[in-house]
Amino acid sequence: LVTMSAFLIRKYSLPELRVKSHPQSKWLVLLLLTAFLVTVSPLAVWPEKSWDKLIDIAKIGILYFLLIQVVRDKTHFRYLLLLQILGVLWWGWNAYTNPHRSAGRLIGIGGPDSFNDNAASAHLLGVIPLIAAMYLTGKRWEKVICIVAAPFVINAFILCNSRGGLMGMVAMGAMALIL
Repeated sequence: LVTMSAFLIRKYSLPELRVKSHPQSKWLVLLLLTAFLVTVSPLAVWPEKSWDKLIDIAKIGILYFLLIQVVRDKTHFRYLLLLQILGVLWWGWNAYTNPHRSAGRLIGIGGPDSFNDNAASAHLLGVIPLIAAMYLTGKRWEKVICIVAAPFVINAFILCNSRGGLMGMVAMGAMALIL
């Protein structure tokens, strides 16, 4: 919502950008078209679930085109990363202050696409390296945000108690040592 509102506010002050010329855009449009054809096909086994997945793919497509329009330079990209970090800081704060748990696992944390603890831990796993990179390369106020966010995000990751998230963390650590 923040990204969409920023785009709508600054839409007319941004220079013209040819989104159609990106090769990724053509593949995404092809994916959306294929998903639509499969969804409306009489061969769909579960039409209601197919429509739900089509809507999810359409949301990703909208986000893709929106990010291309909004992020034009390095400063815009840093602000987008900071929004991600502040978002997972909010998740971590919720996990710290009011952890709803079921069978030893954190539930009810995350955004609309994080229906369970595995999805939330996967998102947190992707943001942890961004926090580290922003801490290493950021300005003083960005480093302060990263220092505050890191413990809460790590705590939320641990409370998710996800085996897949743990394996992802191990793989990420191994790749960091190799690279």
